[in-house]
Amino acid sequence: MAPFENGAQSVSTSTSVVTLRFSQKMDTRYYSFGKGPLGIESMARVKRLLGFSEDAKSFSFELEVKPNQRCQLMIGSSFRNENGDRLKPYLIDFKTID
Repeated sequence: MAPFENGAQSVSTSTSVVTLRFSQKMDTRYYSFGKGPLGIESMARVKRLLGFSEDAKSFSFELEVKPNQRCQLMIGSSFRNENGDRLKPYLIDFKTID
């Protein structure tokens, strides 16, 4: 994941584009996002989908986050590789700064 690591505690609110990197080529028809364990109040909002890269090994999206907030976003199991194997749900959890 770029431009910050999962669990980061000082993410700038100016950081808006997040890129997920996959070890295998993904099926570009499928993706999903959801709330994490902290619920809807802490969910990082996906503002705009930028989509898969040409090689289908990364997926980018733009986030909308507020300052000084713990944010979560669940990457859902609708993401799947070319063989149809679904991604295990993956929690992105970070904290923004002022």
